[in-house]
Amino acid sequence: MIYLSKSLRRLSFLLITLVFTRAAAAQHSFSLDVPSNFKLDREFAARLRPTFVSESEEPNGVHIIGTTVLRRLTRQVSVADRPDSFSWEVRINKLPGEPNAFSSPDGTIYIDRSLAQILGAHPGLWAAALSHEIAHILRRDWARRYIYEKFLQNESVPVISLGDFANSGSWTDSTGMAHMTSQFLQEMEIDADTYGLMLMARAGYHPDFMFSLHHLLRATAVRFNSSPHAASVCK
Repeated sequence: MIYLSKSLRRLSFLLITLVFTRAAAAQHSFSLDVPSNFKLDREFAARLRPTFVSESEEPNGVHIIGTTVLRRLTRQVSVADRPDSFSWEVRINKLPGEPNAFSSPDGTIYIDRSLAQILGAHPGLWAAALSHEIAHILRRDWARRYIYEKFLQNESVPVISLGDFANSGSWTDSTGMAHMTSQFLQEMEIDADTYGLMLMARAGYHPDFMFSLHHLLRATAVRFNSSPHAASVCK
């Protein structure tokens, strides 16, 4: 079990407060709901699932705790979030890579083997990793990103004419689009952290484990960077 000093507990409280404050501020920016008839994200997941499944496996050994934690977390999901529309599953990539996790729109969460080794058999750390990905799935963030980028292309980012050659074509302010997309993705990550913290608390996991996981990942990144092969592994 990971024990935090009094100063670290105070820091974690401040970080939690910061997450909620920034998330509240983000609510006043671009708000995006996925239409009920939007299916591209599910079609994308179905098309790539055979590849993802072939490159991963069900948790086993000490990592089987991941499946238990996933079930415990998803039982706490609000009915309003339609949790029954997702096929909840956690899988571990067969080959190790940079410690990471990603979620598929169908409800499957893929954990890199390097990250699984960090999570070990500790339920709290698994809860920290999985709750964040559950938030992305429930909020349909893959679809939200796709729709937002289309919105920028069609509406928000100005199209600048090429002077006298306006009739021959035009170009989009790609720098402005990239900045707005980056800001939107950052807000999605903040929202996922916020939801993940609340989901962990409802399921009985202390939110401090999320910050403990970030600390472990940061320490792992430092070790990667100290390796002579780190340049190709850790960005």
